[in-house]
Amino acid sequence: MRTRAIDKHFYLNYLKKAEEFLQEAEKAIENKRWNASVSLSIHSGICAADALCIFNLGVRSAGESHNEVVQLINKINIGNINKIRQLLNLIDIKNSAEYSESLMSEKDALTAKQNAERFLLWVKDNLKR
Repeated sequence: MRTRAIDKHFYLNYLKKAEEFLQEAEKAIENKRWNASVSLSIHSGICAADALCIFNLGVRSAGESHNEVVQLINKINIGNINKIRQLLNLIDIKNSAEYSESLMSEKDALTAKQNAERFLLWVKDNLKR
């Protein structure tokens, strides 16, 4: 697994990105832009995971697979399978949302946003420790 060392204080930058992506995902839903909303929700989840890893481990995943971030989160030993499942759900839809000919639906957008919201809330709770 490849990682990149990041000074701990930069976790705030990743947290800010996660929050901004999530806010824009909500706006995209309001404008019925399902594809954009799903992609923004995915990136919110990834940035939130990076914030959590930087805060606790001083590294973020730099591998080719976003699934590797789950291995890092497991090293923190705060794992909650339901919350990690929300991140994995976001990662699982990434290829379809961003690289395939498929279009995302309203249901996809709402589900992705909900997963991103819940994961970000869990991350924030674990940054207080």
